Amino acid sequence: MGLYAGVWMVLFALSFVSGFPSWKSLLPYFVLFALHEILAVPFLTRKQVLPYLALTLTFVAAFAVYCFFGEAHSLPPHGFDGPFPPGGEEDFRPEDDFRPMKPEVMRVIVGVLMLLVNLGVRAMFKSKKSAQETVPVPLPAPAPEEPREEVLHFKSDYRTVPVRPEEIVYVESMSEYIKIHREGDAAPLVVLYSLKHLMEQLPAQQFMRIHRSYIISLAHIREASRTSVTLSDGTSLPVGEMYRPAFREYLQDFSA
Repeated sequence: MGLYAGVWMVLFALSFVSGFPSWKSLLPYFVLFALHEILAVPFLTRKQVLPYLALTLTFVAAFAVYCFFGEAHSLPPHGFDGPFPPGGEEDFRPEDDFRPMKPEVMRVIVGVLMLLVNLGVRAMFKSKKSAQETVPVPLPAPAPEEPREEVLHFKSDYRTVPVRPEEIVYVESMSEYIKIHREGDAAPLVVLYSLKHLMEQLPAQQFMRIHRSYIISLAHIREASRTSVTLSDGTSLPVGEMYRPAFREYLQDFSA
């Protein structure tokens, strides 16, 4: 409602400046405004520019025809209450025969200005609304990552065996089973598990997969080259080709 009130306030103000004789002169503008608002503006809202321009130009052309050849042409000048003289409205020109603009042209300009003011106010409100909708809202802080278990539990031979990550020297894949080689153990712990799943459970900063069959503890590396690694228990393991770039990057960062 504020949009329409603002446009019509501007129109009433212009009516006094342009010399409209009565409020009835505003009726054609109201019809132009209503037709434009109801029929043409929805096309602009949907970004259909060509239908909008076609309808708007049609309305303006029809309004111009009315201003030049309709009832508005026969209205007396502003402030004149008597009948036209035989010469018609043209006899009301100033004595110096100077008129800056014909009343009909002025009426058409006021109608076009009314439509432009309407679109301008619409664009202003739309821009303000979009700015309000795009105000960044602070996102909730992510939930803290649950700390990894300090002790892993594996089932082996119908019993549950606790394993601390720092005890592991390396892990070897054996089909559907894995062998967990721990420091100080005479024999590895054999459990039904996968290397991929185990790698997700181990601390990433302490363990690295160097082969499709091996995970090693970085703390237990004794010697290393681009293609092999020797661990603290003397075991030498190959570094798979697919895992060499990551392992080489670790060695460079470690040596730096």
